[in-house]
Amino acid sequence: MNVKNAFPWIFVLALAAVAGLLFTSSKNKETELAQLRQENAELPELRALAEAAKKASANQGEEMTPKEREELVRLRNEVGGLRREKQQLMTQVQQAQKTQANQKAQQADLVQQNQQLAQLTREQQVNQAKDACINNLRQIDGAKQQWALEAKQPADALVVPLQISRYFKNGTMLACPGGGVYNLNTVSTAPACSIPGHSLAP
Repeated sequence: MNVKNAFPWIFVLALAAVAGLLFTSSKNKETELAQLRQENAELPELRALAEAAKKASANQGEEMTPKEREELVRLRNEVGGLRREKQQLMTQVQQAQKTQANQKAQQADLVQQNQQLAQLTREQQVNQAKDACINNLRQIDGAKQQWALEAKQPADALVVPLQISRYFKNGTMLACPGGGVYNLNTVSTAPACSIPGHSLAP
């Protein structure tokens, strides 16, 4: 086949190839156009969904089902009850603290009163022992004078317990209730006790 005869076939083949390319390109364009049309058709729906989601997010706290509202009311009531209980507990704690402070103050007063009472008791016991001792010294001095008179002893005669014990009940010599020791001295000298303050008036 010469070139002249082959040229038309080459041209036809070239046209076929170009047509094929154009057809393929057209198909691709149609596919892309269809996708664009579909996306364009879905765009309003997507926008609507976005707006709905935005509104739902903004109105989430407002748009609730009756069950959710009932649960919210219940929770609010529980919170209110807990707050009231907390306030009551705080009041009770304050009252307990106040009562405890009053009890401590009363206890401190009682301790002070007990100390004062113990001090007064000790002083009273000391005074009673002193008075009893002075009374003993008077009786001892009287027994000394009685013994000196009966035994005709001089004023400077020294007196010992054995000489005057018979003048006391059951023949027992008197003793200081405060634990002091008696010194009988002479007939003319008043008996004395070893405890300061336990003495006869001059």
